[in-house]
Amino acid sequence: MFSKIRRCPLCLLTNADVSPLSRVESVPGQEPDETQEGELLQWSQGTSFNPIGRMCNICSTVFYLGGFMHRHKRLKEFLSKRKDNPNLMAEWHRAYQQYVEESNAFGG
Repeated sequence: MFSKIRRCPLCLLTNADVSPLSRVESVPGQEPDETQEGELLQWSQGTSFNPIGRMCNICSTVFYLGGFMHRHKRLKEFLSKRKDNPNLMAEWHRAYQQYVEESNAFGG
């Protein structure tokens, strides 16, 4: 049971969404009975069922490791500039997608 639903302002996914990093193998033609916590989008702090903070773990990692934090000290500033700058939005999407693809390729 979720104590609260939060939406990440960077990827627009919620803590109730299945993570793009999930590598849970399912049986073809069978739906899982219930989503396990490990399959859900992990939050940067707290858990999927009780998220703390504004960002999901994927976006938090991309924001820091992708160099966005170096250029935009505050998340609010970055969100404002990204909204008004299509090049920055495209750069973010490329960094996010690259992180997801490489994480899934290495299984981590």
